[in-house]
Amino acid sequence: MQTKQINLLLVEDNSDEVTLIKEKLLSVKDISFNVFSVGRLDQALARLAEDHVDLVMLDLTLPDSRGSDTFTRIYRRFPEVPIIALTSMGDETMAIRLVQEGAQDYIVKGQGNISALAHAIRYAIERHHVKLSSQDALKRLRELNESKSQFVAEVSHEIRTPLAIMREFASLVRDETVGPLNEKQKQCLDAVLRNSDRLTELVNQILDLARIEAGKAELRKTKVDLAALLIQFRNDFLPVCQSKSQSLILDLPENLPTAHCDVSSVQHILTNLLGNAHKFAPKDGVIHIRAREESHFLRVDIEDNGPGIPRDAQDKIFEAFVQINRQDGPGAKGTGLGLKIAKSLVEFNGGCISVESAPGKGSCFSFTIPMYDKELPARILIVDDEAAIVRMIENVLRNSDLKLEVKASLSGFEALVIAGEFKPNLVILDIHLADVEGEQVLLSLRQRAFKILAISGDVPLLDKVAKQGADDYLAKPFMPNDLLDKVQFLLGIGPKIYPVITGLEPDEEKDG
Repeated sequence: MQTKQINLLLVEDNSDEVTLIKEKLLSVKDISFNVFSVGRLDQALARLAEDHVDLVMLDLTLPDSRGSDTFTRIYRRFPEVPIIALTSMGDETMAIRLVQEGAQDYIVKGQGNISALAHAIRYAIERHHVKLSSQDALKRLRELNESKSQFVAEVSHEIRTPLAIMREFASLVRDETVGPLNEKQKQCLDAVLRNSDRLTELVNQILDLARIEAGKAELRKTKVDLAALLIQFRNDFLPVCQSKSQSLILDLPENLPTAHCDVSSVQHILTNLLGNAHKFAPKDGVIHIRAREESHFLRVDIEDNGPGIPRDAQDKIFEAFVQINRQDGPGAKGTGLGLKIAKSLVEFNGGCISVESAPGKGSCFSFTIPMYDKELPARILIVDDEAAIVRMIENVLRNSDLKLEVKASLSGFEALVIAGEFKPNLVILDIHLADVEGEQVLLSLRQRAFKILAISGDVPLLDKVAKQGADDYLAKPFMPNDLLDKVQFLLGIGPKIYPVITGLEPDEEKDG
């Protein structure tokens, strides 16, 4: 069997421990280790910059660095190299946290046999290679998705102009502007106009979806009287429903709280859901619009007594270009994009959308939007791979008189997961991250319409990301009050006078 050779950098300042680990490594079968040994963090960083290293075994307590910062400084500069943390008895809590932050494994000094050491090394390298492959694949998929969206948008835009010209000429002929028509010719031209209008609607929806997926949909959240908006829609749709002898019933509680949302996108959502209810409800059917308070959200239900949706199709109905055949033959048809766009807009506003339906029993589409409450804390997510920077920003925010709920992550991938659940009002994002390109994280966050304050010591890069969708940026190093000014502006909070904050660690003394 061929022996595999591994270049291993052992970062340990205890010479006895170095000798013990080297002896254990020599006893490992099937692997030949070329071991570089250094006793300081600065020496480790220099060696990593000069030589090819397959694995780092890292003591967390060194003469020039201690604790998690030892790991962070290596991981930030060399994320492509897997790291096994070496920890003493009693330090396992920190080691486990480092594994969560990117280390591949940890070993307690003085414990474990040769087999366990070999197992840890093999799997640390394998897991790291899988992680890097996954990151490359994810990056490629995102690039392909962006290319697809851009291509579809460009083609749709090019189609729209000649389509409008063709429709206008067909309309001139149908109106007999250029000469008289017989009844058969009028019917043919009516079909041309109907289908050109349907194609125009499809093109417009494709452009809307492309803009949303590219993170270019602009939301302006304000205090909105949802009850008044629903009354307006009921009045607007009433003549449409009467054309099919349908009843349109609005049920509102007294004193429905106001919403905090982008009114234009909510109008788009209501237009789509009410339009679908009208299309699929039968003649003499009934459509209900209901609204109520639900925790810190307002819930809107739009229910019809149409043919319903099969259960196995309900998970797919919010996907692009999916159309559920509610009935065979002639009947209501759509573009297959309306519900996809509605779902994206609901989520951009911080809510969720769902459907309850059964064949023969109609459908009820429900969506939520945040309730306006000036007393609710603003949610801020900090994303930076330097633990000291994260602690400083947390300290600044929590010592201010702003009402904030703050979460933080040292990982770009983890931050995307947290953002999906936490739904922050603002993300403070370091553009240089160890595990993924900050620009990729920025793009993903923009697609979900989160406000972003980009931070970095690279000023030209900050100018670039501002054009890519960051709402504002701040160059490192920055003063605490400069950070608070940016946060205040982006959250739309009224002017306040803030205390002088040093930005020191919580356990450090502040000058009086």
